[in-house]
Amino acid sequence: MEIRRIPEVIIDKEELVRLVFSPYHVRLRDGQVIEVKKEAFLPPKASNEVSVLRLAYTTLDFCRQRGQEMQHEGKTLAGLAQVQAEKVRINAGAEVKASPLDAPNQPLPESQEVFTNDPGTPMHADMVYDFVPAEAEPIPQEFKIIAKRIADQSHQMNEGI
Repeated sequence: MEIRRIPEVIIDKEELVRLVFSPYHVRLRDGQVIEVKKEAFLPPKASNEVSVLRLAYTTLDFCRQRGQEMQHEGKTLAGLAQVQAEKVRINAGAEVKASPLDAPNQPLPESQEVFTNDPGTPMHADMVYDFVPAEAEPIPQEFKIIAKRIADQSHQMNEGI
């Protein structure tokens, strides 16, 4: 892959990849993914961000490798879910913002130019919801419906996993 500058602005047609893990994000039958669950597109407690990778600035192999690095006991990479930024914005009312990470997984300064060959995860981005789920409270039903809509519109890619 050629070295390119990664722009801060994420255009509507840009493809985003969400790493999906079993058992949290997928429904399996006979070891095969049959559905990406809404949980794949809901933020963790006390956060309003869902991590994604910008496919225009990476490869599917890198996405798979990153997912495999994040596995641990009880959390297995099940595949990748791909969705356009526009669908996130329309269906979730969420923003999609670039949030490149350095090699120790820390955010890079916003003023820094970012390139595809930078160490870490320079193509990292976040879906940013306008709510933060409280630690002890359930996620509101309206956001579960939104996340389900995004999950249903995502394209599953689990070959090579």
